[in-house]
Amino acid sequence: MAKILFTGAFRFPDGDAASLRLNNMINILKPYYDEILVCGWEQKNKSLIDNQFYLHNSIKCFPQAELDNNSTTLLEKFGSFIYKGERTLNWIENYLKKDAIEIVVVYNPPALFTLQLISLCKKYNIKLILDSTEWYDSSHLPMGRFGLPAIENFIRMHYVYPKISNIISISHYLNNYYSKKSYRPDINQIILPIVLDCQLVAEKPSIDQGINFIYAGNLGKKDNIIDFINYLPTLHQQLNCPILFNIAGVTFSQMRDLLGSENFDRVQTYINCHGRLSRDKVIDLYSKSHFSVLFRDDKRYAHAGFPTKLVESWSMATPVICNPIGDITLYAQHGENACIVNDITDVVKFLDDVLKNNQYKYMQQQCQKTIDLKLSNKVYSNQLLEFFRRLK
Repeated sequence: MAKILFTGAFRFPDGDAASLRLNNMINILKPYYDEILVCGWEQKNKSLIDNQFYLHNSIKCFPQAELDNNSTTLLEKFGSFIYKGERTLNWIENYLKKDAIEIVVVYNPPALFTLQLISLCKKYNIKLILDSTEWYDSSHLPMGRFGLPAIENFIRMHYVYPKISNIISISHYLNNYYSKKSYRPDINQIILPIVLDCQLVAEKPSIDQGINFIYAGNLGKKDNIIDFINYLPTLHQQLNCPILFNIAGVTFSQMRDLLGSENFDRVQTYINCHGRLSRDKVIDLYSKSHFSVLFRDDKRYAHAGFPTKLVESWSMATPVICNPIGDITLYAQHGENACIVNDITDVVKFLDDVLKNNQYKYMQQQCQKTIDLKLSNKVYSNQLLEFFRRLK
């Protein structure tokens, strides 16, 4: 059939959550298309064949080094931000001079890059697909609400992305938004959450000997875990059993700065801060943990996104303690694969019931059942292939 190019703001093959999503999408499409190429925006840290590409699962990957550049001056930072994607556009144009690309899938691209890519695709009669997984909150971006990143984010979401005729959305919120906002009445859309296959899970430590929690991510941005951390001494006292919260993504020093010295000293014995970890080491932490923790504010960004952490946790047979925000409620069921609470103090009663009624093994089974029946590649493969057949 056709040749597909994946590009955009991701670090292939395993540098971020976006790469996990795109790897799964590629695995679904690979048997049905002649060739798939990847132009990730990661740095050129691998040894390259012909100084151009590396192979990942037989896929040719051409790193573009658009992300993680160490700009020093304000002018360099401004230029890097505005013209992010310029190398990729040049690469695509040069490639098209000697070979054809029929389909381009672009992941959460910047506004200016997207406009140029739309023009390029029209010129070469290429079908363009947007993979949209975020609507950033201004407070999470550098310089805040009136900074350049927030203005760019506003432009891309309100004026640029709706120009694209084929859109993969990670959530119902984004899907509904593009349906109303699109410049075309016949927009081709699909909702594709994070999908994973179940992992082989080693036997976890006995929950009767103590409860281990895990969080892996960036504290204080999209996820609000601070209240749960401050609640740990009370949780320990009321459950009367050992508890440990493994936190990947921050160091002890960073945690002290986030909590303040007094609160940090109060909770230090209940937490283990691992700093940034490789994906393999995060997976290992899941295998040793009984519950993952995921709380998000009731804001647009949380409704627009869909947490990779949720699916990753279930794939490792690890139930989630969370609040009911966005599409999480379509998959998480209280007492089955999750503890869903609006008030943090309700967690202790839930855990006490789990321990008293020996429910944990059952919850583990429900986690992997959720993945298998609702969030695995096989569930979405036919829908994704049908979406590609309808491309405009």
